[in-house]
Amino acid sequence: ITNLGLASVESLVSDDQVAFLVAEAAQGHLDLNGDGDTSDVVMHCYSPARGVQNLGLAVPSFPIVPRPVVFRLDGQLLAFLVSEPSQGGLDLNGDGDAVDSVLFAYDGSTGIVRDLRLAPGEGMFAENQFGVSDPWIVFGVAEPSQGSGDLNGDGDKRDLVAHAYRSDTGTIRNLGLATTFQDPYPAGNGFVAFL
Repeated sequence: ITNLGLASVESLVSDDQVAFLVAEAAQGHLDLNGDGDTSDVVMHCYSPARGVQNLGLAVPSFPIVPRPVVFRLDGQLLAFLVSEPSQGGLDLNGDGDAVDSVLFAYDGSTGIVRDLRLAPGEGMFAENQFGVSDPWIVFGVAEPSQGSGDLNGDGDKRDLVAHAYRSDTGTIRNLGLATTFQDPYPAGNGFVAFL
């Protein structure tokens, strides 16, 4: 038994690591993401090889139950949303505002955190909009939240467009397909199925 000494509010477990959320208020009102307040819920990981890793990034917080999905884990690969307002009002996807939830990836094998600089969905619709099957994260990008125009070439700027990130190469690909992306399904062996 290993006591990590952290008050977790939610966790996911894979064969390789544990990903969990820590509420700053429940951790003695410590500022765990360095934004100057103690009202956030911050992403952490634990593995026997690396110990506890505070990723220093705040996920979106929702007072509703059941809580929308803000992180998913498969093997060494963690995908999670970071709230721009909870992260000190930073513009993490480069669209000129600080109101989005932006997708990040953490590779437990390297310890590298990467900002994918893409907003999967708008507001609460950002949640449940991504799936993980190591080494892939597949997700929908909301054209209105991204501020980058027509991502699927259909002449409008109001779609949710499928994208894929591959952690072992660090590449992101726009699949050019409009999707509903309700709870994408990890299919195993590096595949994710979606509508």
